[in-house]
Amino acid sequence: KSEFTHHAAIACELAGRYLLGLGRTRYANPYLYDAYYAYERWGANSKLAQLLESLPSLQKELAPTGENESSHPTITTSSRLATGGLLDLSTVLHAAQSIASEIVLDKLLEQVLRLVAANAGAQRGFLLLAKEGALTVEASITIDPDRVEVGLGLPLEKATNLARSIVQLVAHTREAMVFGNVSADSRYANDPYVLAHKPKSLLCLALKNRGRLSGVLYLENNAAEDAFTTERIELLRLLSGQAASAVENALLYARLRDVGEELRKSNDELLRTNADLRQRSEDLRQRSEDLRQANERTKQELAERVRIEEERANLQQEVIRIQESRLAEIAAPLIPITDEIMVM
Repeated sequence: KSEFTHHAAIACELAGRYLLGLGRTRYANPYLYDAYYAYERWGANSKLAQLLESLPSLQKELAPTGENESSHPTITTSSRLATGGLLDLSTVLHAAQSIASEIVLDKLLEQVLRLVAANAGAQRGFLLLAKEGALTVEASITIDPDRVEVGLGLPLEKATNLARSIVQLVAHTREAMVFGNVSADSRYANDPYVLAHKPKSLLCLALKNRGRLSGVLYLENNAAEDAFTTERIELLRLLSGQAASAVENALLYARLRDVGEELRKSNDELLRTNADLRQRSEDLRQRSEDLRQANERTKQELAERVRIEEERANLQQEVIRIQESRLAEIAAPLIPITDEIMVM
């Protein structure tokens, strides 16, 4: 009830193994089934494989029994691992390897959509990612015409080409929803997309990694009802864990790449700043040298002016001395006596 799925999974497994050790297989199996389903809801795919490998009897019990599937939409709370030849193991491994080998987010999203559309028999689909607590439509695919669009970044609230109510429910419950004819389901008759487009077969699957919601896979096939068979759903379940892990890795790689790009830009900016500082320092040094030379020239000019002023002053003093001497020579008084006689 408190959604501590991983605690429930470990507790059920330990209880089952304890009862197996006591030889009480009939009482052990229900605990082991609950452990398997809890590990699946947790998204611990490697643990599922290890559990089935160590408990062959559990693997037999979980194999499909040929029961008729309900035609009504179901919220799947458990998964039956197909082991009786329903799934081609080489197909699963090839698809998982193709997903795991891609690290660039846009290429990974395109790869995932092409794989799931081809193996599920979908005509169109969307891949939404959970970012900062909100879902955004990041990639879409259509088969006719064959086109994949990535890097959309469209918030779910603004998406008009899918059933938003179903996506929101899957994101909340983190369980898969399969519809043979969704337009005939009265629960979603008021969804704007269902009301306008009347879609038929619809599959919506949560991508989980370590118990966290990584995204949502949305697929449609409007050519026929009940297009998504049990085998295809099981294949998508097997691939969804690998896809969720690959998406987490691609997002981490993208963040690291962005950080690296920011660091590179910062380093380039720092280098440009250093180069600019060096140029400014060189300009300041050159200006300082020019000022020093100008100051030296100014000192020389001032010294020359002082020398010229001193020479001019000395010359002026000499002129004054000569003038005073000449004035002394002609300073004798002249006294006229008559018109023809003057006394000096």
